Amino acid sequence: MENSSLDDFIRTSGKLVGMRQVLRGLNEGVVRCAIIALNADSFVIDTVAAAAKERGVEVITYDDKSRLGKLCGIEVDAAAVGITSDKA
Repeated sequence: MENSSLDDFIRTSGKLVGMRQVLRGLNEGVVRCAIIALNADSFVIDTVAAAAKERGVEVITYDDKSRLGKLCGIEVDAAAVGITSDKA
């Protein structure tokens, strides 16, 4: 997925923001795909990626956690985002 279409996908989809929320959503089976910022802490990257892989959920990498946070409509960085539906 190219950057502009990925940005639109993130902006318009239903989502859970933050590592804890994404992990909870993965455990509950509501996350369809996980997005992880490449400049997040390695602990976050490894934890979310492992949980997603364990549940057969696609992982997409994003280049910047600050930009990812802005796309999610929050004023802080977002290291991980779980997409729950096509439309917010």
